[in-house]
Amino acid sequence: RKAINFSNTIEYKLDPAVIPAPGSIGEENVLAVANDISGNVYFSFQNADGVPRGIRRWDAENETVALYLPSRIDWTSLKVGPDGLLYGARNIFGIYRETANGTIDNNPFAVGNSGEGYIDMDFDPDHNLWAVGNNENIFKINITTGTVDRFPFDADLRAVRYYDGKLYMGGRFDDGTEDGSLEIWTMDVSNGQASNPQQFLNISDV
Repeated sequence: RKAINFSNTIEYKLDPAVIPAPGSIGEENVLAVANDISGNVYFSFQNADGVPRGIRRWDAENETVALYLPSRIDWTSLKVGPDGLLYGARNIFGIYRETANGTIDNNPFAVGNSGEGYIDMDFDPDHNLWAVGNNENIFKINITTGTVDRFPFDADLRAVRYYDGKLYMGGRFDDGTEDGSLEIWTMDVSNGQASNPQQFLNISDV
């Protein structure tokens, strides 16, 4: 009793886990999000009617948002590349890149095969761009030449990240049920090659 009178004081503050981007509008829909090495955030958005309006840039230092690129595309993924340019995927067989004249959605610089769809993507330290989607392969895109290499991996993938020598890929896998199994898999990446697929986590079992 009254032990609080003999206790130390510890001061701390709580920061909100979620905050609105400065200048954003509540009725707008944010789609793909990316960030650069300076901490600036880029995000594509739709208006309240679901019409794509472009890509905004959130200045991390000044806490301001401005239209970065106009765009008519619903982007599924954005990434800032090692060249400082913005890359985009939109669930078709092409990867788009920011151009010198301030556009991103005219023509893809890398084109795959008809029927393929690139939904998410990420860079590795060797500047290879890895893309995934609902396909029989994962894809490595050479950002210098635009060539596409394929590595067998049959799944309905929705996310990919590179970390510490591995690709982490999340999506639905065929397990004989109607909806499939939600899982995360890894593949080893070395010298631009992806191999050794391993299940990392079966989310459906949790």
